[in-house]
Amino acid sequence: MSGHQGREKTYASLAREFYWCNQYKWVRKVCRPIIVRRLE
Repeated sequence: MSGHQGREKTYASLAREFYWCNQYKWVRKVCRPIIVRRLE
C-alpha cells in the first residue's frame, strides 16, 4: 500500500515545478479528504 506524502511535501513538490494563484489553498483542499480517510 502506498501512502500520501502529506500536505507540506505535496505543496513543496508542486511549487518546485508550477505556480498558480492560491496554490497552497488548493493543495490544502485536495489533501484534506485523503488525510482524513487515512485516519479512519
